[in-house]
Amino acid sequence: MKLYVANISPTPSKSEIRKFFEDFAEIRSLVWITRKFAGYFIGQILIDFVNEADNERALTELNGAEFQGRKLWVRPARPRSATK
Repeated sequence: MKLYVANISPTPSKSEIRKFFEDFAEIRSLVWITRKFAGYFIGQILIDFVNEADNERALTELNGAEFQGRKLWVRPARPRSATK
């Protein structure tokens, strides 16, 4: 299960954000969500940890956790709806 994480400050570097989550558990994949045409980071990621138990644990332990002055919002990622 992938997780959707929002309310990340746009100011830290990608390596700072990655390190925060790597310190929690080993990452299988991490996708940066950017504004479609402008290409800038909008403070949201999709993340999948290697161990499924870590994904479950992240829902409770990282939801509301503070990262650089902001409380993270962690939810199970929903599949994108198909566009017509």
